[in-house]
Amino acid sequence: MPVLTLHGCPPEPLGNYLKALGVFRLVAEQLDSTAVGWWQDGLFLLNMSATAAYSDDKGNALPLAAGDQGAKEWLSRWFRTRCEYSAFVAPWLKNTMWRPGGARSSDAAGRATQILSSQTSCFSRIKRGFQSLGYTLGFECEADDHEAWLKALAESGCLREWSKILDSEGSGESLLKEKAAVRLEIVRRLRNHATEPTLLLWLDVAGFETRSSHQAELNWFPLFEKGGQSGNSNYLENLEAHLIDCLLSSDPELCADRLRAALFAAQSNNVRAKALCGLFFPANRARYNMGQCAEWTNTWVNPWDFILLLEGALAWAGSVTRHHGAARKEVAFPFYARATLGGHFSAGVNESGSAEKDVHSGEVWCPVWTRPAGYSEVMRLFSEGRMQLGKKQARNATDFACAVARLGHERGIGAFKRFGLIRRVGSWGKQDQTQTIAVPLGSYVPHLNQDLMLLDELHDFLSAVASKVQIHDSQPRRIVLSRKSLENAVFTAASTGLNVSPQERRATVIEVLVEAASLEREFARTKGAIKAKMGRNLDDVTAPVLASLSTRWLWTTGQEAPPRPFDDGTSEFRLARAIASIPSWGDPSKKRPDTVGPIRENLVPVQRFWEERMERFDWTWWPESRRAVWSTQRDLFENFASILERRLIDGQAGTGDGLPLWSRWGVSFDDLLALWNRELDEARISDFVHGLSAIQFPPDGQVSITKLEVLHDPTPDLSCGRIWFFEDEPRMSHSVPKWEGKPLIGRRELDAAFALPRSYALLKLCFVGGRVPARPVEEQTAVRSGTEPFPPGYLEIFRLLLAGRGREACNLSCRLLRARGYPTLLESRLGRAESLQLSSEECCRLAGLILVPVRHPGVLAGLVIKPQQKKTT
Repeated sequence: MPVLTLHGCPPEPLGNYLKALGVFRLVAEQLDSTAVGWWQDGLFLLNMSATAAYSDDKGNALPLAAGDQGAKEWLSRWFRTRCEYSAFVAPWLKNTMWRPGGARSSDAAGRATQILSSQTSCFSRIKRGFQSLGYTLGFECEADDHEAWLKALAESGCLREWSKILDSEGSGESLLKEKAAVRLEIVRRLRNHATEPTLLLWLDVAGFETRSSHQAELNWFPLFEKGGQSGNSNYLENLEAHLIDCLLSSDPELCADRLRAALFAAQSNNVRAKALCGLFFPANRARYNMGQCAEWTNTWVNPWDFILLLEGALAWAGSVTRHHGAARKEVAFPFYARATLGGHFSAGVNESGSAEKDVHSGEVWCPVWTRPAGYSEVMRLFSEGRMQLGKKQARNATDFACAVARLGHERGIGAFKRFGLIRRVGSWGKQDQTQTIAVPLGSYVPHLNQDLMLLDELHDFLSAVASKVQIHDSQPRRIVLSRKSLENAVFTAASTGLNVSPQERRATVIEVLVEAASLEREFARTKGAIKAKMGRNLDDVTAPVLASLSTRWLWTTGQEAPPRPFDDGTSEFRLARAIASIPSWGDPSKKRPDTVGPIRENLVPVQRFWEERMERFDWTWWPESRRAVWSTQRDLFENFASILERRLIDGQAGTGDGLPLWSRWGVSFDDLLALWNRELDEARISDFVHGLSAIQFPPDGQVSITKLEVLHDPTPDLSCGRIWFFEDEPRMSHSVPKWEGKPLIGRRELDAAFALPRSYALLKLCFVGGRVPARPVEEQTAVRSGTEPFPPGYLEIFRLLLAGRGREACNLSCRLLRARGYPTLLESRLGRAESLQLSSEECCRLAGLILVPVRHPGVLAGLVIKPQQKKTT
């Protein structure tokens, strides 16, 4: 059978997407239960069974026509003559045929009369909706007896009491609570007495009752604003008028033309009518600059568009869910999320979902599936659309960006169309008179990106940021902008497809961590205290803290390859990883995890504490911290020097082997030389250090450190004394040292080691994290024995360097190393390093450079320590 392409049902704007769902739902429920639909090339496709048929007014069977044009006409005729439309019963709205009243009471009564007296089967469900309302109000009449119905509605004391309260003018708190209580009572009664299934679906879409420990309340689904009301009008009033115009029209050809235009985008004149439709079709809203024209335009919409989109909206029927021990029930509408700042660049700060003057009503993420599926399958998809991140519910758009990548790939969804429900029309005034429009916020294609699983470890922090970091006049703009950057990074990581390399995909996830640490750094300026607005009061609340992350962030796994260290290819990342991976040091206890904490304690005022319930150490703010020495007012080398000094001071208060400077992620000498020559982006290094410091690097015991050094860090003989002259210029020849038949380091790294200041090699040997490397041996590579002495690490050396007294610091280092059996090549006959001349600026940079762990300290020993004579047998 022909596949019908509904050219009038693209996925944008929101009204057209809902219209496609409405067509699919009505066809599958009433015409052909085996019908399948899917999206292709930006259009909705519908395929029905060859046995699909319906009867005309005389009872004659009308089977599905074979040709494309015949099938279109056959389907159009069914929508006009045989399709039963849903009962949207809303007694809480004025000027509808469910509660006539006000200035347009006669219009509402006239619409009710026309529908109840009509003999067409299209209104069968609506008539059953009238019966359900009658049961709710305590009377029962025949649906076709419209005069009895209108009389019963007019004489209903219950309806009059409801109308008296709902139609009262004013904005007092007590009146608003009374109106809310009446609406809740109406919904409760309708649920208890409704016999029409589509009425129950409408109640699920319109809103749902939730109950907390204090009181019950009715939560309206923002897709229909306040239960179908928009400003001074409402959607159901328009729906009733459109149903009458289209199904009881005196001009059947006009009705057919409008339907063909709505379904198949057929060209026709006079297919539009005035209607309230701006939420679903923003370009049709009667305001300046809302469409292609700058002038004020009238609000026009195809009546069939409006009818069918409301039918499709019933797919968003929500449900009350209880989440993992939560004390209260919450409404969970399919593919609906709270708004966040990130993911689109047109949003203002008041469109974030947590602003003081918030104009955002959330977001809907519309799935676009690309494989043929039956309506029951699609409804199962929507029933699962209450997105999960692991064991936790995705509540805001940032969570959704991560969750759709998993659900979308597993369910065969080709993309998600994201729409923001933003109140951009109207004014606040004494009351909120703004009206909502569905703003397209882009498309997101789900990919099976395993790296996104890492963001589960940041879920608690991201959720706390979305709820605690409010946007108001007293909130520093630096925090707001940092939050926006973080949420943008999440969306970038979630939307990065498989068309990029695994390294680039992991880099986008690492960027999320960097931005999270950047926001935490903004919190650190006030020791974790931020302002939150509670009504008119401004209170201090505690900002969220990054939890300890696993080392999985630094390892990548291919489909068939073993895990390997992640490297984004930049010296900035490798340098930051070496510093951020410096673990805690000292003898631990249950209540005190270490003498010198991880490097993170030197960056922000946080500390680890023992979590009894989880039986692990976690992080909290530490306003009295003396360990946090990082300052945004100093450059990178000065901050590195401050960290080194603080760790040496703290190390004097405890016991432990070596110095609190060990890291198994040391850097190469070419990266170190680039840093020394200031060829790198120092701000980027700072960002990486803060981000990677959130990863929990377990401390290695001294025994394991020694084993690693014995296996991977020998001391080569670099033949530093072999000097020859070319045209009176001294030259030194050296070859790449080898270890176990392979080069220990590359030629480029070896050249960089020689290019670094010789004073650096001397001073760094006094501040290595493990043991001092083995003393070099002439003409061979010296293997560590594991019994080498620990470095002196005297604080006096470091303070001499900070004072600009570089020569004295080098002289002291020479004496201390010689006392440990390591005479240096830099000493004169008097035991001094007379040739080393260092400026004050070089001394400061050297002090910071010493903090960086190196991968091969043995090469440093080969540069400055006198080699022993080769032993002969």
